[in-house]
Amino acid sequence: MHSMPQHFMFLDSSRDMALALPATYDWLLVTCSVAIASLAAYAALGGAGRISAAETTFGKRSWLATGVVTMGIGV
Repeated sequence: MHSMPQHFMFLDSSRDMALALPATYDWLLVTCSVAIASLAAYAALGGAGRISAAETTFGKRSWLATGVVTMGIGV
């Protein structure tokens, strides 16, 4: 299968797929990622409580937007 384009090389059964995408993990980065995601979720859920406490539609939408942005950044 030497005439196969480069982006179809995964169909070649003679290749070792374990070597296709070697991966390593830095446990410090994984731990930081989990901590950031947890803090973002906590902040977004805290903002969700403020949505119900807001009295105006603008206030509710502002807290909703804040929660969305916080969760998006955390992810």
